[in-house]
Amino acid sequence: MKKPRFSLQKILDIKEMMVETHAVELEKSKQELNGKRDELESMQVNKDQTLAGNETIQRPGSSLNPMSLQLSRDYVIQLSTRIENQEKTVAESTSRVTDQHQALIKANQRKKALEILKGKHLTEYRKEIRKKEQSEEAEIAQRLRGAQQRNREDS
Repeated sequence: MKKPRFSLQKILDIKEMMVETHAVELEKSKQELNGKRDELESMQVNKDQTLAGNETIQRPGSSLNPMSLQLSRDYVIQLSTRIENQEKTVAESTSRVTDQHQALIKANQRKKALEILKGKHLTEYRKEIRKKEQSEEAEIAQRLRGAQQRNREDS
């Protein structure tokens, strides 16, 4: 039996590749985002630990070392700046992930539309094949009836 030929198959193949590409890009972006979030979390933990360490230095009865206190303060300020920058980077990455997710959804929708068309094409093809088979069966049945009638007439 002849295989059905879907005229838009190459386009469907391209759409499938686009979906796969979008999925890979989305996964990469998610991993990158998770890495940036982990880095941000690490910075925040460092800042919290440094601030907690400063509190112990400033307790009554402890010897105040102005130099270490100044270094610690400068480090906290530097960490705060880096945290703000990292928060912006995480927000941008989150936006990129959201955009790529939307692009993946749209690519899937376009692919699905072609798959529906392919399904309709296959259904029509099967109907045509059934019609041809039925007409061939009807022709064979008619020939058999004709041969049976000739055999009866000859007998």
